[in-house]
Amino acid sequence: MPLFVRDVKVDMLMQSLEKRLGVNKTEIVRRALNLLDTQSAVVVSLAEQVALLQARARSEGLSGRPFDDKELMDDLSGGI
Repeated sequence: MPLFVRDVKVDMLMQSLEKRLGVNKTEIVRRALNLLDTQSAVVVSLAEQVALLQARARSEGLSGRPFDDKELMDDLSGGI
C-alpha cells in the first residue's frame, strides 16, 4: 500500500532520519507508529492521576481535613 507524503517538511524529516538511522521509510514509519501506539496506551488522565494520589495519601493516613498550623509555626519561630 503506497503512502504519499505531500508535506515538504515531513519529507525532509524522513530523508534526514533515513540517513541518520540507516533504515528505509517503511521502518521509520513502523517505529514512529509503534512509539505513538505505546505512548498513547500509557497516558493516564489528570483526573485518574489525582484520584491515585488521593488514594495513596489516604492510605498513608493523610486526610483532607484542614490543619491548624499555628502551634507548629509558633514552635518553629522560636517565640519571636
